[in-house]
Amino acid sequence: MTGDWTAGKIVRQLRRLGTRRNVDGMARFGIHAAKVFGVSKPKLDTLARKIGKDHDLALALWTTGIHDAKILAGMIDDPAKLTAAQMESWVTDFDNWDTCDGTCCHLFVFAEPAWIKAVAWTRRKEEFQKRAGFALAAYLAYRDKTAKDSQFLDFLKIIEREAEDERNFVRKAVNWALRNIGKRNLNLNRAAIATSERLRQRESRVARWIAGDALRELHSEAVQARFGRKEQSMAAKKGMRVRRVKTEDVQRLTELAGQLGYPTSVKEMKKRLRDVLNDQDAACFVAEDDRRRVLGWIHVSVTPLIEVERRAEVNGLIVDETLRSRGAGALLLRAGERWACGKKCKGTSVRSNVIREKAHGFYLRNGYEHYKTQKAFRKVL
Repeated sequence: MTGDWTAGKIVRQLRRLGTRRNVDGMARFGIHAAKVFGVSKPKLDTLARKIGKDHDLALALWTTGIHDAKILAGMIDDPAKLTAAQMESWVTDFDNWDTCDGTCCHLFVFAEPAWIKAVAWTRRKEEFQKRAGFALAAYLAYRDKTAKDSQFLDFLKIIEREAEDERNFVRKAVNWALRNIGKRNLNLNRAAIATSERLRQRESRVARWIAGDALRELHSEAVQARFGRKEQSMAAKKGMRVRRVKTEDVQRLTELAGQLGYPTSVKEMKKRLRDVLNDQDAACFVAEDDRRRVLGWIHVSVTPLIEVERRAEVNGLIVDETLRSRGAGALLLRAGERWACGKKCKGTSVRSNVIREKAHGFYLRNGYEHYKTQKAFRKVL
């Protein structure tokens, strides 16, 4: 044990630090425990720093069954000594969301079996054990820097599976995990948004709430701006940047339109570009390298529809066929998506010719899902 600390001495200290006012306040926030002193979190933090890491002392504190002592146990235990058996033993003692979340936050998330337990616990029947699975995933989304996107993509499937559990502390944890996964990086943001969109189509009131609340944050300007800053930094390292189209880009736009399969004259392109620049519900961006050479362009516009919610459509995206696989396409796509978020769109869609298999793979890699195959008709007026 660290210094002269003992479980008995710590319990006496906790009793002195607790207040009835805090106990009442905890109850108002849904934290109920058979034995609780009401020690504030700042005081627990101070005490944990004084004690330091001590595995044996943590085990002794947990066995007291006192709420404050159990929270402290999670704070001072050594994750390197934490076993799967101990995690199983402790999770069965979770009797409120505070013990659940606190233990997952301070201890379980750093343990080697964290991923295995997160997945396994999502199938538990007990409310706080099941919550622990999703709370652990929520913490892993920003604590585990080595986890692969595929692990979180698999967990999104679990979220879809369990999104109709009506119990308050479960549904909130499901929502929490969905939001945190969607804030980890841009690829997972797109995937979490796609998951939310599917959940929003269900008849379940709980699933629709989980989806709606998550979409508000995942689409928010703050979240999208953070991803934008990261992308701009990455683009700068590659010697690229994305900017709004200018009238002097018309020659290059014309050349690239031909590569896309839509040849036209510079005169006609100039007219089209003027219309786009004057349209508040449309935008065109270009990607250029450090020599100010235009690598590609994207045209996106808002499509207000009666049958579905407001969304944006990628009308055209092209990168010079001799300059691909450098990341310019993804940068252009993100620029269009950020613009769409600023226009309060709930999503973006794109139509791609059935023969453009490489383009299909590009969109799938960037978080889009293939949801429909259709025939397109047109008529000359």
